[in-house]
Amino acid sequence: MSIIEGPLDTRVALVPRWLRMAAAVKYSGLSKSYLYPAIVDGKIRSACLRAHQEATRGIRLVDRLSLDEFIIARNEGVETRIAAQREKVASRLEALGGHQARLKQRAAKLESNAKHGKKRSNPETLVTGVRTPLDV
Repeated sequence: MSIIEGPLDTRVALVPRWLRMAAAVKYSGLSKSYLYPAIVDGKIRSACLRAHQEATRGIRLVDRLSLDEFIIARNEGVETRIAAQREKVASRLEALGGHQARLKQRAAKLESNAKHGKKRSNPETLVTGVRTPLDV
């Protein structure tokens, strides 16, 4: 951003539409190695100014507005993935809660059987669901 000098009440801050690559890196916080593939894929608009058509070198300019749109689009994708991960974790926690409820029911049944003199099963079986020689 540059400021045009003049009387204090007429100063204007200019925000350029096109940024050189170094300024685009600084503006976005993204590396050149991250920006170049996005430029090649057409996700970020850019132009290369050359002295003549056969020149192999030039000045790469990046459109600031398309850079902003690219960052916003990437952020929306992240928010969608985070929301999906949160739903997945919530469903796993819900399933785990159901598993804990089943374990509590089995423990209550074991205690009830013990009170009424029915055959006691091994507490290890209650937790793991695996029969041991003591259960036979």
